[in-house]
Amino acid sequence: MVKLSDKIYIQFQKVMLLLLLFSVTVVPLAQGQTIFGSDLDTDNLLDISTLSGAGAIVGSFGFEIVEGLACDIDTITLYGVDFATDQLITINTDTGAGTAVGAIGFTNVFGLAFDPDRNILYGSEIVNDQLLIINTDTGAGIIVGAIGFGNVRALAFDSITNTLYGVDLSTDQLITINTNTGAGTAVGAIGFDEVAGLTFDAETNTLYGSDNDTDQLISINTDTGEGTVIGEIGFEVVNALASCNPRIISTNIPSLSEWGLAVMTVVLGIIGILALRGRKTIA
Repeated sequence: MVKLSDKIYIQFQKVMLLLLLFSVTVVPLAQGQTIFGSDLDTDNLLDISTLSGAGAIVGSFGFEIVEGLACDIDTITLYGVDFATDQLITINTDTGAGTAVGAIGFTNVFGLAFDPDRNILYGSEIVNDQLLIINTDTGAGIIVGAIGFGNVRALAFDSITNTLYGVDLSTDQLITINTNTGAGTAVGAIGFDEVAGLTFDAETNTLYGSDNDTDQLISINTDTGEGTVIGEIGFEVVNALASCNPRIISTNIPSLSEWGLAVMTVVLGIIGILALRGRKTIA
């Protein structure tokens, strides 16, 4: 025969389980720590630490001047622009090897950025200072509109706020770019003279840049434009950056919240009192 106190204890276990299920908060999993870079001095794809800034060679592109990089973070497809042939290429992230997609139809396309929600690849060409949309199947580019800044060599797309950023090397400013018209708006001075690479890491919610004047990786404040040094890359001509880290989805580690602990303490006290009363009744 099951004692009353045993029944109460069983109910207590059920209550505790429910509390564990409903009184949780979420803690993000460990974030990615690398981004890709293009080094024009060695024609190699680099893997760059976002913690130290240090770069390491992944492998050769097989193309002479890869100026732009951008990544489709949903399919983990890395794109580049070969400046020597004015072609869009795809790049193997394991080996660095590039494969030609097709001619863009514009010369001097330096910056690339990818919008994963609309599946649009943007490019910046500096002959006429225009924003382009580039077909990822054929490589062909079409004009969106004039940016209004004379030397936009780097682009990055913030997939969290849907903001297209650029760096104007003529004024050393961070700018935002209207994706419907191409028009640029100044954010503020970066404080570095030659930021040629730019990328947004959706996993860490950080805008990164590569400064060829100091050979350093920097983080950039998207509100003010101000750059902060992370560390030396170790390569002299990193003219493009790209992050393939995905946006954080609901992959989390549960932990008890303060409210959950408080409720559990109260319930534990009540269950303890009921258990004592039950034993006295049986006795």
